[in-house]
Amino acid sequence: MEAIHPYNKSRKDSIERFNIYNLDYEYWNEKESLENGYYCNTYLKNVQIPCNRKGSFKYFIQSLFIMKELAQELDNKIEIEAYIGNFNNEEVKQISEHIDRLLVHDYIKNPNRNFIYVKQRLDLLEKINSKIDISILYSSEMNFMGKWFSSHKLYEAEVNFFNELQKNEISLERHLNFDGFTYYNYGYLKYVINLQNKVRKN
Repeated sequence: MEAIHPYNKSRKDSIERFNIYNLDYEYWNEKESLENGYYCNTYLKNVQIPCNRKGSFKYFIQSLFIMKELAQELDNKIEIEAYIGNFNNEEVKQISEHIDRLLVHDYIKNPNRNFIYVKQRLDLLEKINSKIDISILYSSEMNFMGKWFSSHKLYEAEVNFFNELQKNEISLERHLNFDGFTYYNYGYLKYVINLQNKVRKN
């Protein structure tokens, strides 16, 4: 935010501004939040927040609050979104109050498990009657879906997800605001798409 928001403020034409502020901070990664962990040493100690999951979650929520305040300084709409792995009922309630869109990570190697892997977290979102937009986040890294994507179209995984959802828990599609799919990250995704093209040419 130290770079993106000042840039946005410097642009007079809204078409030149970023229209989404994204938070990528894994508060649920307890190893990194504990003493001598990356989050502990880099963020939490600097603001006198305890180095544990509870403290790391507090930092996460404070960051979302600040992002929302900064977004309101601009005259065009800036949406707030966050990437998330694991959460509990109380955490996602608080998170939902501060964001427009939640990227729920679905880091699996084969799309046959893509719905089952996120089902419990989607159930929690349904339980709190969440109205925020929800995007399923795939990783195109080779140790996740990258290898599969190198020989399959992206839409195949997306279609499979909704087929499994409708087969196992159709109520989720009615009660949650699904907003497509997100892919981590551009570099990995470009690489596997290039592999797809080579496979087709051969």
